[in-house]
Amino acid sequence: MKRSLALLALQFPPIGGGYSERIAGFAKFWCRESDLDLHVICAKPDGLGMPIDKSGEAEIAKASSITRLTTISGWMNSGFIGKIAPFRPIAKVFSKLIPVDHQLPWSLAAGRHAERLYKEGKISAILTSSTPYSVHVAGLRLKRRHPDLRWIADFRDPWTTNYQHRFIRRLPFSKTFHKWLEQAVYDKADAVIINTHQNLNDLDGPFRIDRCKMHVIQNGYDPELDFSVSPLEPRVDGEFRLGFIGGSRGDWFEGPLHRAIAHLKKADPQAYQQLQVPLIGTSEVKGSLPTRLGIADRLKPQGFVERRELGSRVSGLDALVLILPDNNERPLGWVPQRLYLFLATGLPILCIAPEGEAATYVRESGHGTVVAPSETAKISEILSSWIASPPQPYPSYHTPIRKFSKSTLATKLLALIFPDERLGGQSRMIAGCSSVNGPETLS
Repeated sequence: MKRSLALLALQFPPIGGGYSERIAGFAKFWCRESDLDLHVICAKPDGLGMPIDKSGEAEIAKASSITRLTTISGWMNSGFIGKIAPFRPIAKVFSKLIPVDHQLPWSLAAGRHAERLYKEGKISAILTSSTPYSVHVAGLRLKRRHPDLRWIADFRDPWTTNYQHRFIRRLPFSKTFHKWLEQAVYDKADAVIINTHQNLNDLDGPFRIDRCKMHVIQNGYDPELDFSVSPLEPRVDGEFRLGFIGGSRGDWFEGPLHRAIAHLKKADPQAYQQLQVPLIGTSEVKGSLPTRLGIADRLKPQGFVERRELGSRVSGLDALVLILPDNNERPLGWVPQRLYLFLATGLPILCIAPEGEAATYVRESGHGTVVAPSETAKISEILSSWIASPPQPYPSYHTPIRKFSKSTLATKLLALIFPDERLGGQSRMIAGCSSVNGPETLS
């Protein structure tokens, strides 16, 4: 008997980058399952302002169906309303007033489409994958209307325990409302997927959670990406390339690296001249620090890069830098998608981050050095040392990190969605209660 699943994910190819990488990476391997009907409900990319990566479309083309629905953002930015300037500020205010988030209309429309598929007998389970978090409201509504429909809620990022949630401007009492909705998701979903162990542990206290249906599925890396290809740009003798992958967030985020480069400029001018920082995925550097510190000449924005070009960009680097912000002396559960990619490349990693799951993975992998964001001089010293004597790459895709392969994680997640199926014996193994209180080790 064929298994049948509706996947509700606003961000899906051709939307590219970190927006869709997690769930699209799993769907890529699900599309190869001969006994699975996968029905994807996602957003039309028009007007969303997200990067487009056409190379990912072929990998999910074998899905049984892909339905793309217009979002309120798309309607405002590319429709008739978006062409009339006076309406734009009104539209922005309107989007702020929508409960949960401004994508709620899309989420509810996606839920209605999934409900039609269920009534037609085309699906037996749904997976809602955030962000936006309103997609879980659609799953909650479906579960209440159809108790027999199996529902799995996948959190790419935490909801109200998210590091950045406290910075979002909302109406009074909205945080209480969000926490109430989040608790309802944990209560009603058949299984809940969290992307790191620390993020799961952070839910204890603020919420009543049933550990028997809470599971950790990391973002993982794509084992089919090839980093042995020739570099896109030829090597330059004496140059040290420290690659930054991802979008620029501003001084509050990249500041520790920029201050360390400014320190290096004074402490070791020769090393400073040898340093190049390609910004892969960044079209412009946000924030004023690089200009004020006089280091903008070391930062080289590369713009958005499609997945098929990523290997040739990374293969020309000497090392990679991962930056995460301080977390008020609490362990940080944030493990960016790109860290798993970094570990898979075999390149040395300069991990500028507080203690937490990401720091633990880098430390245990032996792939690089962990330093706190506040230790400017130490970061500068590491850069100077690496430039003088470049560290050697590690074997890529080595055994300790293979557990984070997206193919492995996709199989684990599918076993949670259809627990009665015996996928290589994994269902029974992962159906028990999650009692892990610390990050999973690499050994």
